[in-house]
Amino acid sequence: DMIQLQTWDTSLLSLGDQAKRLMFIGDVHGCYDELVNLLAEAKYNNETDQLIFTGDLIAKGPASAAVVDFAIQQHASCVRGNHEDRIMLAYRDRNSHVMATPSPNPDESTESTSTLPNPGGPFVDSLDDESFSHGDYIDRELTKGLTTEQASYLASCPVILDIGRIPGIGHTIAVHAGLIPGVDLDNQDPMGIMSMKT
Repeated sequence: DMIQLQTWDTSLLSLGDQAKRLMFIGDVHGCYDELVNLLAEAKYNNETDQLIFTGDLIAKGPASAAVVDFAIQQHASCVRGNHEDRIMLAYRDRNSHVMATPSPNPDESTESTSTLPNPGGPFVDSLDDESFSHGDYIDRELTKGLTTEQASYLASCPVILDIGRIPGIGHTIAVHAGLIPGVDLDNQDPMGIMSMKT
């Protein structure tokens, strides 16, 4: 359910008869304290500034949930980076398992429930018992702590945010890693946009 392209709401930039300051920040990686320090250095004011995160808000650092909560509270825009993509895939996988439906007769076992990890009982995430690489394990652990609101926010981050024309700058597009020159935004490869290196 990845959003490839989204047009930014330019009304977020207006402040009555003045324009807000637009701040782009990338690769926070769950480092909440460092983000707060950076914004203090930049004299960030949520009344007069608009934040756009350019992906990788989460993972690696100690406070991914706090960073996402901050982005939500600030009404910040964000594009999907490779770490959001990995976490959202792990979150979807973790939450897509069918829960066992208890049988009216606890002694009764049917073929359809006997293959479930805990037939007739509470839901058990059978993937927790599987062997994962270190990175997969960390991603899955991060998904366990995500609230529905945090997951919804991350899922709403498009791969490409078409910000439009900004006076003095021109047509502005936010992505995490990069774009292929000469390829329409609708035809860009989302995996490349989130992970390409120069």
